[in-house]
Amino acid sequence: MRKKLIEVLKDRISHADVGWLVRQGWNLLSVHASFKRKKVMNSPIFGGFVITYRCNETCPMCNVYKLRDKVRGMKTDEWLDIVDQFAELKVAGISIAGGEPLVYEGILDVIRRIKSHKIPVSISTNGLLLRRKGLADELLDTGIDSIAISIDGASLILDDALGYTDPERLKLMGAVLTKVGRECQIIILTCVPDRYNNVGEAKVVRLG
Repeated sequence: MRKKLIEVLKDRISHADVGWLVRQGWNLLSVHASFKRKKVMNSPIFGGFVITYRCNETCPMCNVYKLRDKVRGMKTDEWLDIVDQFAELKVAGISIAGGEPLVYEGILDVIRRIKSHKIPVSISTNGLLLRRKGLADELLDTGIDSIAISIDGASLILDDALGYTDPERLKLMGAVLTKVGRECQIIILTCVPDRYNNVGEAKVVRLG
């Protein structure tokens, strides 16, 4: 996204867009003045949208998904109106996050509206829904500038861990894996499943 913003800056300079350059320069200077005077003197430089609190993951370091039933979701028309307001404020870019932005039904319409104002836009996603047929192409067709894929919710895979250790250590590690397994998926590959009898609530899948 930073690279795209630099490209936008170069484009504005090459087209001698003095008005835009002056506004952005004034905004940046006003940020420092605002801190000194303890009074807001600048309009937003960059926009950040939390477009939904819904998510198809339950990453252990994130509690946003827990808010999905406590916060009223906004309709697509409401977001489009906000995009237009940010465009009037001449923001240099907009980032979209969540929750998981791709579970929001109107996400493509929102991105298209942002791009209609020639504003750089980025999205942060866990990428799981990009496997849905056609969605990746539709997302790229919006003209989106940057896609960041987070793998924070990825499964933990252990390949025959704890192969040679004492029973007490196996018991303690089993308790740890049980606790962590309640927050994220853990996959253990082993030829000796009895080593993991101390892991509670585990599902055993035998291969071959």
